[in-house]
Amino acid sequence: AARPTATARRAPTRSACREAHRKAHLENFHATDDAQLLEWLGHPVAVIDGSEENIRIANDFYWRHPDTMRIPPAICRAWLTAENVNAVIARYGFDREIDLLSIDVDGNDYWLWKAITAANPRVVIIEVQAGWMADAAVTVPYDPQFCVRKLVDDALQTEVDYCGASLPAMVKLGREKGYRLVGANRYGFNVVFVRNDIALDLLPEIPAGHCFRHPVARWQYGRVQPL
Repeated sequence: AARPTATARRAPTRSACREAHRKAHLENFHATDDAQLLEWLGHPVAVIDGSEENIRIANDFYWRHPDTMRIPPAICRAWLTAENVNAVIARYGFDREIDLLSIDVDGNDYWLWKAITAANPRVVIIEVQAGWMADAAVTVPYDPQFCVRKLVDDALQTEVDYCGASLPAMVKLGREKGYRLVGANRYGFNVVFVRNDIALDLLPEIPAGHCFRHPVARWQYGRVQPL
C-alpha cells in the first residue's frame, strides 16, 4: 500500500528507529513497520491500503496496542490510482510538506509517485522491481486496476513478481521530481530518495548499482532476469 507518512515533532534517533523496528517485528507486524516506527515515536501517520483484510489487521493492531491505542494513525481503505491519490492524501491532511512518503503497492508504485503533487515529502522510500538491478529503466504500463502476477520458469525453478519499476526508472523519476538516490536496504528492493534541498553534504547521491552489491542480491536477481 502507499502510505503517506508525516512527522511533526522531534527527529528520531538511530537507536529509537532500531527499537521501533525491533518491536514491530517481535509482534509480527511487518507490512507497515515504517508507519509503526513513526507512530511509536509520537508522530502523526496515515496508512492507506487497498485490502479490506489489511485494514482490519491494522485497526485491530493499532487500537489494542498500548503505545498507539489513544491516538492511532489515520487508517484508510482506498485503491490508490494516479487519478485519486492526491485527493486521498489531502483528505487526511497530508497535502503539505511531510517528512516521509513510503510507497509499496506491488504494482503502480512508479505511476503513483509520478502522480503525487499534493504532498511534498522530504524523504521517499519506495519499492523497486529489483530483478532488473541497474540494467534498464523499465516499468509496468499504467493500469489503474493493475494487480501483481507471478512469472514462473519451471526449468530454472524460479519465479518473480511482475509489477513495479526498475531502480533506474525510479532514479530518472526522482531526478525529475527533485530527489536523489541515497541508499537502499540490504538486498536493494527498498530504496531511499532525499529531496535535493536537504542534507546534500551528509547524504550524497549514489549510483544505482551500489544498491545491488550484496552477493545474495546479485545471485538471486541474476536468476530471475530472464523472466
